[in-house]
Amino acid sequence: MSRPVLGVLFSSRDWRGFLSGTGKERLDLYLKAAQNRGLRICFFRVEDIDLKSMKVRATVRTKNDRWLKVNMRLPQVIHNRAVHRVGTAEGVLKTLESRGIIIFNSWNNYGKLRIHRYIYSNPVLRRYLPETCRFTQSNLKRFLEYNSFFVKPDRGSVGRGVIKVSRLFANRWIVTRQVKDRTSTDLVRTDSLYRLLNKYTGRRRHLLQEAIKLLTYKGSPIDIRVAAQRDGSGKWQITGMAAKAARKGGYLTNVFQGGTVIRLDELFTEPMHRAVTRALSNAALEIAEHLSRRLPHLADVGFDFGISRDGKVYFIEMNFRDQRYSLMLAQMPDAYYRAYDNPVAYGQYLLTTMKGRSSRRSR
Repeated sequence: MSRPVLGVLFSSRDWRGFLSGTGKERLDLYLKAAQNRGLRICFFRVEDIDLKSMKVRATVRTKNDRWLKVNMRLPQVIHNRAVHRVGTAEGVLKTLESRGIIIFNSWNNYGKLRIHRYIYSNPVLRRYLPETCRFTQSNLKRFLEYNSFFVKPDRGSVGRGVIKVSRLFANRWIVTRQVKDRTSTDLVRTDSLYRLLNKYTGRRRHLLQEAIKLLTYKGSPIDIRVAAQRDGSGKWQITGMAAKAARKGGYLTNVFQGGTVIRLDELFTEPMHRAVTRALSNAALEIAEHLSRRLPHLADVGFDFGISRDGKVYFIEMNFRDQRYSLMLAQMPDAYYRAYDNPVAYGQYLLTTMKGRSSRRSR
């Protein structure tokens, strides 16, 4: 009996990164997880799919450890690791789903404001949310009551384009922009603040978000990446978590912007470490469960949480394609491997569930 097949969908850019050795994805860990679970696994892009024949030109690993392109039937379950824009790719994914193909994390290009509203719709979860709204002139006036806040692109990653606005004194503000190791600042009056920010944001949608007084590490603010995934039983679980500290003098914790990854047990001693881990796990699982009711087949995400100086947990943002390297940089090899194993296990769970339903229908 042939082994069931799980597909993993990449973007062309990710695939070029793999071929050139510069990509972040670890295909060897996908292969190891699949082998351990008795699955076959294949990799492909949207442009490799033929909707007419429902076949795909996929890349597989042969028994003699060579990569091979093969034409094959589309797998019934696909793990999406590609971030696509609205357009052709979205249409292909929707067509596949309409034909019974299960794609988990099928669409992962949601705006931050949309996710904020989904979470806000649950009164129990609102306690995790800093004040957040769309960047407009009228909303900016309301945010002037805060001493510090952020202006963020609604869609974006690795901290690109995030602006920090801080009150200097009554009618003066410091506008700070950080790009990796470079920081630029503007000193501006209140009546000129919107005009300056609007120049930097351009036509792209941005949001305003209250700045939380975060815990610090060696004087730099920290937030914590929490990887949440469905496992082989279909249930949400926490794969791992690691802190990220901004570079000296910076405010962005992203590794791409010069941030440093730190293990939580290096930051907190017991019993604080246990308490922090429990609070973050509870928040992540509550939010993941809630969002998965709005976003079918959501299964693999990374949350960024902040902890205020008074110990309160805040949701900062959600990554639908967690790059997983925080766990690697934190030297957590077991958690890093689980980040690849869990999607494979969940794929196996879906394949088994589909097979069971098909058997019952045929009786």
